[in-house]
Amino acid sequence: MNNLNIGHTELFLREDGIIEVFASNHVYTAEDIKAIHAAIAQIKKREKELILLHAENFTSIDQDARKYLSTPQAGAHSIAEAYVIRTLAQRILMNFLIRVSGTPVPVRFFTDAEEALKWLKSYES
Repeated sequence: MNNLNIGHTELFLREDGIIEVFASNHVYTAEDIKAIHAAIAQIKKREKELILLHAENFTSIDQDARKYLSTPQAGAHSIAEAYVIRTLAQRILMNFLIRVSGTPVPVRFFTDAEEALKWLKSYES
């Protein structure tokens, strides 16, 4: 299986091995994030993968999701994660997540998908 749709999120295993995630205009909870991680587990080919997430304009996460994303369990499926974001609110949220809460794997946000891919590919082994 190379792709999954779990309602609020679509996931694809690309030919280059990167898992591409499309997050809808939804406020994601910790349970939603865990569902995404379960979907990643279903389509991944290796123990850990590179993750490229595209957020819609009104994609956001709640406080419990931010806390969960800072735990070791949240990084169990990935080598590194790049988020392609669109809005100032998302930039502020991602800065808080990365700089204040911390993340278990390297995480960076971008406004350009090609730049995000270039950064992710620097983590290929």
